[in-house]
Amino acid sequence: TLLQPLEATGGALFHDGEVLTSGEVPSTPELRALLEWVDGRAGDGPFDCSSIGQAEPALASLTPTASGVLAVRLSTSRPDFLMWFRKEQLLSVTWAGNPAKPMVTDDPLELSPRRSFAAWSEIVRGTAVPWSSTELALARAISVALVDIIVQVQAVRLLIAEHQLRQVRSA
Repeated sequence: TLLQPLEATGGALFHDGEVLTSGEVPSTPELRALLEWVDGRAGDGPFDCSSIGQAEPALASLTPTASGVLAVRLSTSRPDFLMWFRKEQLLSVTWAGNPAKPMVTDDPLELSPRRSFAAWSEIVRGTAVPWSSTELALARAISVALVDIIVQVQAVRLLIAEHQLRQVRSA
């Protein structure tokens, strides 16, 4: 349910040291390494990256299942996050000539390989479809709703504990 609105291929919830996943996700050790990296970079708003391997080469192994990452913080005191993942999306880019090819001459009146109109294509790897501003706003809204639910659950737990304490004291 949480994957479809953001067109994610996988997701992970990090809460109280536990990891719950859905869809296609990296292994648990890889997810924990990603959590540590994201926790060091995420601010109050959503954190997004469409090429985790380029942003952090140590996490390049995540590219097949989690090249794109969108994360929202669920706690200010713990590294609790909800993350969505997008798989690597191979992209064909067509250039008007090979940009890496050296220029034969600097004379603008002469036709050289860099000034020709021959198309040159390359396959771009290691990137996912970028997260849109609408998806970032939706992630923020989901985060706010989940934080409210977490606070309410903690309040109910506290009330139950207080009630049990009163019962123990009266007994």
